[in-house]
Amino acid sequence: MEFFGAAITLLTGLLGVLAWRNGRWMKQAHQDSLALLAHIQQSQEEARRVDQENHQRAMALLAQIQQSQEQNHRHFVALLERIQDSMRQDHQDAMALLAQIQQSQEEARREMAEALRYIADLIVSESEKTRQILRKSR
Repeated sequence: MEFFGAAITLLTGLLGVLAWRNGRWMKQAHQDSLALLAHIQQSQEEARRVDQENHQRAMALLAQIQQSQEQNHRHFVALLERIQDSMRQDHQDAMALLAQIQQSQEEARREMAEALRYIADLIVSESEKTRQILRKSR
């Protein structure tokens, strides 16, 4: 029985040492877990901060893009208006040129008609003179 008593005492001591080591290991694992959780929380906060900064940058970039689009739109509209004004002016100039051409054609026709009348009158007068000469010579 002494043997069993010694074995039980030895096993009790061994179990005590194992329990003590297990407790120390559990305490270390708990501290490591807490440190890991703290690191995870810190990483999450850093990720949130980076996400917020990225969001702010993206929003600023989007605002710049919108501003650029609005400015480009204004420039395009102004350019389009200048093109339309230029086309209107070109149309007016072309119409004025056509009117001048028509007027000069009408003046040329009048002058040609007057010249033809003059030539016709000359022909008539010369033919009259020729007739009179012919009548006299008969």
